[in-house]
Amino acid sequence: MRNAMLSCFVVLFSVKGLAATGKTLTVGFGAHNSPPYALIKGEVNTGGVIADIIGEISDSLDINSRFVFVPRKRIEKYLLDGTIDFYLISNPKWISHNALIWTIPIFKEKNVIVVKKESKDYETLEDLHQKTVGTIRGFVYPSLTEAFDTQYISRTDVRSLKLNFERLSKGWIDGFIDSDILIDYVFKEHNYDDDFKVASYLVSEHLIYGVLSPKSDISIEEINNALDKLITEGVISAILSKYRINESGIAKKKK
Repeated sequence: MRNAMLSCFVVLFSVKGLAATGKTLTVGFGAHNSPPYALIKGEVNTGGVIADIIGEISDSLDINSRFVFVPRKRIEKYLLDGTIDFYLISNPKWISHNALIWTIPIFKEKNVIVVKKESKDYETLEDLHQKTVGTIRGFVYPSLTEAFDTQYISRTDVRSLKLNFERLSKGWIDGFIDSDILIDYVFKEHNYDDDFKVASYLVSEHLIYGVLSPKSDISIEEINNALDKLITEGVISAILSKYRINESGIAKKKK
């Protein structure tokens, strides 16, 4: 059954030589992983932060890697039943099942608000009162949950960052929330500095982790050792810099 499911969903298989261990790490990704996390054509992950980090982990552990296109709402299910072994861009606050196994923190990410260039700056939560804010469907914003639930702020969902930029441009929303990493990439790719700006109000700051299936043949110790080396040697920093992301997002190692 597992092989049948994989045959339906596997869209990219990459092997750098023949892995001595013979093991394969099956990694989930999806349309919700906006660039530069995943550079997707059709349902194929052609590159980006996820592919680069997985490539480095695979090389370090001498294993193969396989990418599987999955919807956001199926990530937890597929991790639990072993359809995928690993999912990279996550946080224990977003996927909470206690059977899942978490890596060490890899880097930091901030949720910020984008507004039109000519708009008044939002500096506090009170500035957002009665505003309509674009969000990503299925995503949780813990710091704003109460404000959304009480309609202090109106939340309106779409599937992608691109759609929120389009809605903001047309004046359908007052601003939108997303990752500073994704927004930084889009601003620089499309020269958006003259049209939009990031508001002063910081929605949240959190660490990014990977999450491992309890059914994976590859242990969390192996993955954590690989990640620790990549962080220490500056490889994660170099990957983020490749996509022109500010290096201040790198997770600091505990002393």
